[in-house]
Amino acid sequence: MAFAIVLSQCIGDQWVEVVCIDTLHHGCVHRHDGDHDAPFKSIRDVNSQQDVQESFHDAYDDVYNEYLRARGLDELR
Repeated sequence: MAFAIVLSQCIGDQWVEVVCIDTLHHGCVHRHDGDHDAPFKSIRDVNSQQDVQESFHDAYDDVYNEYLRARGLDELR
């Protein structure tokens, strides 16, 4: 099992990725700010399914907080 939580913004007629936290391809839960070709920030190693499951809610909250900040609203925590 894996996850990817992505916040994108439509600019003109194109969708631009703002932030993505995912578990794909790098052996860890990690964060991409903007382009996936840019360096990513490792959050947690993935050694088991439990690592993935335990990381989901924090990752969701982090991406949602990015959305709230972009709208000028208060973060969740």
